Amino acid sequence: MTRLTQRLAAFSALALLSAVVSTAHAQFFFPNDDTINYTLPHNTYVGYASQNDLYNRISPTSPTFNLISGGSIAGFLEAYNSSTVNLITGASVGSVVSAYDSSKVNISGGSVGAGLYATSSSTVNIRGGSIRYRLEARGSSKVNISGGSIGDTLHAYDYSIVTMSGGSSGHSLNAHDSSRLTMSGGSIIGGLFASSFGTVDLSGGSVSGELVIRDSGALNIFGRGLVALLVDPNYFGSYSLYSLSGKLLDGTVLTNKDLYIQNGTDARFTLTEVVPEPGSLALLVGCIGVLPLLVLRRRRK
Repeated sequence: MTRLTQRLAAFSALALLSAVVSTAHAQFFFPNDDTINYTLPHNTYVGYASQNDLYNRISPTSPTFNLISGGSIAGFLEAYNSSTVNLITGASVGSVVSAYDSSKVNISGGSVGAGLYATSSSTVNIRGGSIRYRLEARGSSKVNISGGSIGDTLHAYDYSIVTMSGGSSGHSLNAHDSSRLTMSGGSIIGGLFASSFGTVDLSGGSVSGELVIRDSGALNIFGRGLVALLVDPNYFGSYSLYSLSGKLLDGTVLTNKDLYIQNGTDARFTLTEVVPEPGSLALLVGCIGVLPLLVLRRRRK
């Protein structure tokens, strides 16, 4: 599959664009470093100098493109060839933002009017701002979320890695195809799903919906006092339904949280009880032992 075919397939999957504009006058190309604080009325490409270079994959560049306060792109924004795109507060992209070829997209503010798509070992860092629709990570890409909001679902495919320590998702988080999703903070309005050898590590954050593991997916939960009570071993003829209780590492309380494990597959889950390391306990005991001596010395003085 060519890069162009891959891009068009991504747009179709996201169902966010009605057409791809191909006329040269309706596209903007940035082969060099640039900072934009004005409106670009059409689609924008970072990492090539022309439409001919893009479609023939010649003369690639790796610039840094900054979209700052007052800057906006009416169409979509694409980054190629290890380019870097920075989107900050006050900036906006009207449609999809896509990262290809080990490119990096940093979002610390502003808004994306449609979805965000990362593939080909690209990296996305979200510290603020908003993405209106879904986010997809494919092709061994990495997504780090510490703030901001995603309006719809988040999907990780093809050995991609998603780490969520903050921020929010308006729907579910999904790990497919040997991808890994690690959640230690933030909030999800929907549920957590793992399938097709995808793995979810859960140690913190708020998950409003259910936990569903299918098709050789795996869920690893880390916390204290974790208990999984089997409620129904043949729920709807397909799942083992468990009720989870306990605390995650960040102190989030799990109270009768529904967990569905698909029967007849290698779908599985683990509960890992995390206790202070022996070194930490020894330090704590040592401090407690020192306190009486300090009090005694003060009294003698």
